[in-house]
Amino acid sequence: MLKITVWFAGLLVCLLSVSGCEKVAGLFGAKPAVVNTPAPIVFSSELQAPLGRYIYSDVAIVRNAQAPVMVSIAKGELSVDGGAFTSEPQRVESGQSLRIRVQSAEDFNVTTTAVLQVGNVLAEFKVRTQTEEFVIETERNLFDQLPNDKWAVFRSSQAVCV
Repeated sequence: MLKITVWFAGLLVCLLSVSGCEKVAGLFGAKPAVVNTPAPIVFSSELQAPLGRYIYSDVAIVRNAQAPVMVSIAKGELSVDGGAFTSEPQRVESGQSLRIRVQSAEDFNVTTTAVLQVGNVLAEFKVRTQTEEFVIETERNLFDQLPNDKWAVFRSSQAVCV
């Protein structure tokens, strides 16, 4: 009896690994539950974003969803297949494209994180505004690119009120 039990357990493991759970469950008259988990989605963070502007994520494609899934967003807006941006939940299918839009903060060095949920998969899009030092350094670099004769004229010019 022990040999038959061990043999049956080995057969069951073999069937699970080779044929998948669906066939083994079918042997016992049960249908397996469909797991509808889309593939993970990753968005690149946006660093040194300008203050108070809309910042857009890369485009992501919904993959591996066996059936339509709900998509929702917090702290941002979502566009499906290039449509209008909205914060309302929507239904999407595999192959559809998603893009996030976030309003950057009005202050320096503040991170805003939009959280996208596709079925039971979460993805974040982080937007951090530029630092004051970044703005000063950028302006300094712009002046450094001016030819010396233009810089002298620029430095010596006076403000004129009209």
